[in-house]
Amino acid sequence: MFHLTAIGFYILQSILFFAGGFLGFIIWIALGLLVLWVMGFISAINGEEKPIPVIGQKANEWFGGAFK
Repeated sequence: MFHLTAIGFYILQSILFFAGGFLGFIIWIALGLLVLWVMGFISAINGEEKPIPVIGQKANEWFGGAFK
């Protein structure tokens, strides 16, 4: 689910970048996705199964609990 969200944000970033040059906005979204990825990666290394912050709960709602 994280990869689908990241792809969606990258598409949005591309549109916004070419439409108005919101470089700062693009950098903040990329950094935010990197932080979420690192948090999920650390949890996985520790053997914990919990949703990624922010998007994990929405993914469970959208896909009927398919993601933990």
